[in-house]
Amino acid sequence: MKKILFLTIAAISFAGQSVKAQHLKPEGQEYMNKFSAAPAYAGYNGNDEAFLGYRSFMTGIDGATKLLTADVNGDLGESMGYGVQIINEKSGNFSNFYAGITYAYHIRFSEESGLSFAVTPAIVRSAYNLAGAKTFGSATDPVLANEAGLSGGGFDAGFSVMFKAGGLNFSVYVPRLICQDLKFQNGILNTDREIFSNLSYAIESDKWEFEPAAEVCYPLGMKELEWKAALNAKYNERAWVSLGYQSTKWLALGMGFSATNRIAFNYQYLYGTSEIAKTCGGTHEISIGFLIQKGKTHKKPTVFFEEKEKEKSNEIQKLKEEIKKLEEEVKTAKINDVLENDEKRPSPEPEHIEEEPGATNVKWETPEIMRNVTFASGTSILNKSSYPGIDAYISLMKDTVEGPVINDKYMDREVLIIVTAEQGDSKKYNQKLALERAEKIKAYMVSKGVPANRISTRGIAGRNKSKNGTEHFESNNVKISREKKDEDEENK
Repeated sequence: MKKILFLTIAAISFAGQSVKAQHLKPEGQEYMNKFSAAPAYAGYNGNDEAFLGYRSFMTGIDGATKLLTADVNGDLGESMGYGVQIINEKSGNFSNFYAGITYAYHIRFSEESGLSFAVTPAIVRSAYNLAGAKTFGSATDPVLANEAGLSGGGFDAGFSVMFKAGGLNFSVYVPRLICQDLKFQNGILNTDREIFSNLSYAIESDKWEFEPAAEVCYPLGMKELEWKAALNAKYNERAWVSLGYQSTKWLALGMGFSATNRIAFNYQYLYGTSEIAKTCGGTHEISIGFLIQKGKTHKKPTVFFEEKEKEKSNEIQKLKEEIKKLEEEVKTAKINDVLENDEKRPSPEPEHIEEEPGATNVKWETPEIMRNVTFASGTSILNKSSYPGIDAYISLMKDTVEGPVINDKYMDREVLIIVTAEQGDSKKYNQKLALERAEKIKAYMVSKGVPANRISTRGIAGRNKSKNGTEHFESNNVKISREKKDEDEENK
């Protein structure tokens, strides 16, 4: 009975130390997987990411700790995130299991800054395998003979908070906030609450990114701080190296790379500087990261890089959209200037005005009236009722008219817009006003896609008074003439 009692006490004691050890997170993952440093990072970068880790502590020593980790985290919208973390630890005959589910809420101040909170309800279990115990006289020990074991489990919950501003990342994590005792068959296992705080700052240059980081662990029961510091350097978003040191006298050397934009690897070796640690083969850790689903935008912190080809394609597409938008704005501005927002302002005096067709090198056919094309009285502002009439000629010139074409002789020809103005006492003024009106019709046709070099304009001053001396009111006389072709070419 004394032997059984001794084994029970020893199992509980060592299990208690091992339960605490499970929250000393995988060292190599903290740079590539911020979720392992604090669950409040869950889904912050918009990606769905998964990580696997294996850690062999003090290799070469029988019964040394082996740690297996698996976690996944992602976003649940712009302000929420989820996470699942599983940790299994084995130290000789002692084993611990931890499984937690995280809900995170993000408050974003800008694209590069925000505050996040997370709660992580979890199940914790510790066990000691008595069957693996090596003692003398095991045949007479009923507990060992029955290959029995000691185990205890319970519910707990963690809490974490994270603050990000540009390259600055700061987090506080309490894995076992409730710190519930674990009930064993022959006793109760007490554990102490631990507080982890992590601080890092990313400094980016042209090809390099440097991120110094520090973490402090404060176990409330022991009241003895443990800390570690590291410097990480990443090149071209695809490969990185790290150098760190821990207060427990371990020197950390690490390296990693992204095989693709969806798979990343990391290896870390810890070399002990204490006399006991020098007797072992050091600590080895391997981590693998997977990008399950990429977020809509590339946000940091994340170890997965943006595809350059896709990034360039997106930039080109954005530029095309911006150019198209600018073209639409310019076109709209032209139309508005022609149709609605035009103010009456003086126009430059035309150097030469032809009053009759046929004075230029181009031969024009007999003009026809553009019906229902009118201007506001005394101005060169087109009335809205004029649009359909002008649009009809635009369709003929661009060959976009639907149905049977009544007159298809405008499609490959130049046209002459002739406007006659009869508004004032001055012939010079009427010529200027008529030319301005013709130019407004041309501007509208150009804004609709008709090449400017296919349109000529002419202003003609009409009579402002009738023969009997009474005032002759303005008549918006607008005509259009097409380029004359030779008869042989016309027959073709």
